[in-house]
Amino acid sequence: MDGRRPGVAFPADVPELIDTATGLRLRALTEDDLPAVIEQSNDPDTARWTTVPQPYGMAEARAFLEQIQAKGWRDGSQAGFAVEVPIDGRPRYAGQLDLRFTEPGRGEVGFVTHPAMRGRGVMRAALGLLVPWAFATQGLHVIRWYAAVGNWGSRRAAEAAGFRHEGIGRHRVHLRTGDVDGWIASITPADLTTPAPRWLSLPDLRGERVVLREPRETDARRIGDSPAAGAALLERAREERARRSAARFALADPRTDACLGWVALHHLDQPARRLSVDGFVHPDARGRGVATEALRILTTYALAEWTTSIHLLVDTADPAGQRVAERAGWRRVGVLREAGPRPGRPAADLTLWAVP
Repeated sequence: MDGRRPGVAFPADVPELIDTATGLRLRALTEDDLPAVIEQSNDPDTARWTTVPQPYGMAEARAFLEQIQAKGWRDGSQAGFAVEVPIDGRPRYAGQLDLRFTEPGRGEVGFVTHPAMRGRGVMRAALGLLVPWAFATQGLHVIRWYAAVGNWGSRRAAEAAGFRHEGIGRHRVHLRTGDVDGWIASITPADLTTPAPRWLSLPDLRGERVVLREPRETDARRIGDSPAAGAALLERAREERARRSAARFALADPRTDACLGWVALHHLDQPARRLSVDGFVHPDARGRGVATEALRILTTYALAEWTTSIHLLVDTADPAGQRVAERAGWRRVGVLREAGPRPGRPAADLTLWAVP
């Protein structure tokens, strides 16, 4: 049993939803939008994360308008909206937002943003119009969102609009390349009255030798043993920010912005906030005082924003690491015997350093 609604005439009876503060509008897709739909659909990120045909031309765009958008409204299976925003006083197509009626009381939302409109918060605002309308007029009590793991732009928009992350469904999302694991999130009417969890925002923290900043894709080859390991670390850093569990900064050269390594502050989501620090400096940046200054900067940030208690564990066989902690003003507490696992070798003794 699906959740189809009574059909309406397309486009005459498609409702318009308008944000009077910003001028953002949800409306029926029209022939005039199709050139922008073609641009959007041929964009590499759209092709990567959706099932749109490739290549995509006017024939595909017209089929989308008639066989999906118009048909969905007429048979009550989905409510599809073009997203329009004012740019320099003129309305401009910004993307597509669709609500599918999957089961009685339940819906699924999907969206794609035109590449020229990304990074503006357009879909967060569009979802802010769609979701209350769906609950108030369409008899829904939950709306779900799915996206392939790794589609961070979609996840950020959904969670900023109030969707609550639930986890990962194995082989849950279908792409042109096949089925992949998918993130799952949902929103209910009760969530509209509760502030959505906010992703952690990382400030730029500047020093003379190093800047602590948000990690970027171009940092991958400098923050791990291999580009693949660096890419995995970037994914972990994004997940940590989404869950507010850690602040993982890239270390960057103040003059060139070249990545010099990373440093992280962990356990931010624990009620006691007894935080820990770890990090890595690229071999060609060692011996320049980068690690010491980075640790000082991170310590100041942590004590001002998060906690009064931080600890750091350093392998007792790493004299350089011990000097960094000492020069950064940390206090040596003691040694934890055989506390550091090392595959294929005996566990390492770790020196415990603390602040204050």
